Amino acid sequence: MANFAIQANRDRWSGGDQPVRYSAYEQSSGLIKFLVGVNTIAGIGAIPTGEKGRVWDYYLRAFRAIEEYSPGQILRTFELSRIFGPLETAAKTSRFYSPELLAELGGTREGRAWIDYLSKLTGRNLSSEEAFLTQGFRFEGGRLLLGQTGNEVLLRHAGIIRNLSLSDPRLQASYARSLFGGPWGAARGAFTARIPFIGETGERLAEAHMFVGGQTRRQAAMRSLFGYGTSLIERFNRLVRGDIPVVSSVLKHIPILNRFSFGVTPSSGLKTLGKLTLKLGVGLPAALLAYQQLDYFVRRSQLFDQTVFGEGITAGFATMWTRGQVALSQVAETLGGHRYREWQEEIAPGSTSLTRLAAFPIIGGLGGIGIGYAHRIASQLSSQLTDKLVSQEASVVYSAAQQFLVEKLGGQQVETEFLRTLSPAMRELAESRAEKWASGTVGKLVSIGKRMLPGKGRGPGTLGRVLGLGFALGGVLTVLPFIHGALVPSERPEELRKIYSGEKEVPIRRGRHWMFGRSKWEGERPLAHVPHWYPMMISRAREKAIWGENEEEISPVEKWWIENFTYDLEKAHYRTRPYPITSPAFHEMPILGPLVSSTIGEWVKPRMYMHSEEFMRQGEEGTEYRDMPLRWGQMAVQEELGELPPGAPVTRADVKQVIGEQLYNLQQVIGLPGFMMSSIKEAITGTPGIGDEEMRLAEAGTIYGYKRKY
Repeated sequence: MANFAIQANRDRWSGGDQPVRYSAYEQSSGLIKFLVGVNTIAGIGAIPTGEKGRVWDYYLRAFRAIEEYSPGQILRTFELSRIFGPLETAAKTSRFYSPELLAELGGTREGRAWIDYLSKLTGRNLSSEEAFLTQGFRFEGGRLLLGQTGNEVLLRHAGIIRNLSLSDPRLQASYARSLFGGPWGAARGAFTARIPFIGETGERLAEAHMFVGGQTRRQAAMRSLFGYGTSLIERFNRLVRGDIPVVSSVLKHIPILNRFSFGVTPSSGLKTLGKLTLKLGVGLPAALLAYQQLDYFVRRSQLFDQTVFGEGITAGFATMWTRGQVALSQVAETLGGHRYREWQEEIAPGSTSLTRLAAFPIIGGLGGIGIGYAHRIASQLSSQLTDKLVSQEASVVYSAAQQFLVEKLGGQQVETEFLRTLSPAMRELAESRAEKWASGTVGKLVSIGKRMLPGKGRGPGTLGRVLGLGFALGGVLTVLPFIHGALVPSERPEELRKIYSGEKEVPIRRGRHWMFGRSKWEGERPLAHVPHWYPMMISRAREKAIWGENEEEISPVEKWWIENFTYDLEKAHYRTRPYPITSPAFHEMPILGPLVSSTIGEWVKPRMYMHSEEFMRQGEEGTEYRDMPLRWGQMAVQEELGELPPGAPVTRADVKQVIGEQLYNLQQVIGLPGFMMSSIKEAITGTPGIGDEEMRLAEAGTIYGYKRKY
């Protein structure tokens, strides 16, 4: 047993590479297996199935069905049906665009935009090229060729993305913006309009579609890569621009805030990313710094000494809120509200919690929306089975039918632009379905929605919104008798005064405010007890711990300068907070922070080792580092049994660390696709990121950074 003794304080040094759980060989092996699997699936997809079809067609049908039948069609966000769309048989069949059809396209705004895009794609000014306008062009054998029979190549490697659902062409628009290298506002009209062409049988057909590709395979691949990258960046831009359900509607009615947008004008991927970085990484922090400076002036001015704003603007509003809470509790104490609340909690446990009461209308609303979703699924399945439509066409028919229904009930007329996107057969099916609904329960519910939801009582989501609202109101009526007790403050006036003065601490509960967790909204058992945020704000305890007792004499602008351009803070805390290395300038910049801090930031304020004599030394084989102290009960490395020493820690300036952190930031920005990418990466290599297994030196920026608050 002596060989396995617990060693608590052995002084050990080690260097060289760090041992990782998943070696380069294991990660490479996982990647090879993944590539073999992908190629196998692609190979199976190329197997013919008769009628000129291939297995790829079944893949695409599955992708489209999953997208169209997902709740709220949320899985459209992955754009799988459009990414792999050029591989289906229907997108590879020959088609001819005659001079007459080109003239027809030139007579509409959408058609002219479609030809302009084609000009950019091919690198030729087709809208004014006589041969193009008089001979037309054709798609054949994966190429765009001039005329119906000629061999002059317009685009050597071409593919087609079809928009059968007529939905917002986000991927197509992003591809076009990437191609144009900037904004292109005509994308929605060009890629949702039904473009006519002559099929292989000589029949005139029409569908919403676009061409993609390049003059070389490399150019075609790079255009697709940059187009999809632009689409991912634009996801984040839409989010910060305010395209958020419910939240956006609320913000639009708030003065001042309704004039400001965090987003930027959509452009190519790198330009959009650069603009967002400047706006959110430079502009927003600058605005916050300006507010902090104003707050500092108010706090230092004698004009506000005897007012609620004597401690600053933020503290002033916080003081008004806390005083209001105490006053409300005092009124409840006087009128017997606290006794009523305690009685209500006794007869109906949990009924005095607003968060628990809110669950009733929320669940009711979601249930109503779920019923509307079930109706959509049933209707679309019926269209596929009886009318022989594909999943995306069935989705379009359902959406159109609800709009026609609202029109029949005396509501807003269907937009002409939307009608132009419908084929005669789809329009006939939609009108027939709307006629049937108008005389039934669906018509009555939508009629109610038309009156209750002005401006929203139309379109494919009307039935779900009406049912959601109705069930949510039912939930409100259910909890209405308990609202009075829940509105009474949970603490009595004296208890609130103790909390707001810092005399009594409040619990920090496990799993609190985690929306998607299993724990209660208010959390489970307490992890710790700490002072309330209000006395912490008034005492400025955190600021004084960082800047010293005279921190009031240092303005926010001076603090920002000291943090990013000097080592004063590191020197001040050299003994009290011994970090092994300093942080560069701009290390907390949003989005592109890792890249900027490791380039410009490193030039402005280079990283410097601190206390190196404590943990670094020169050994026989190079630099060695002192091993981390063992925690209680931890076993030291047993090299005689084959265990490896921890090796040399890395810094955040290491290339692998910079790439890993930057990719992590971008994954967070693009949302669900980013999460899926990291999950796939973890399944293949064992880790979700790059360099995330390596032990690295902690940086002194943690002392004053925002991450310290969390």
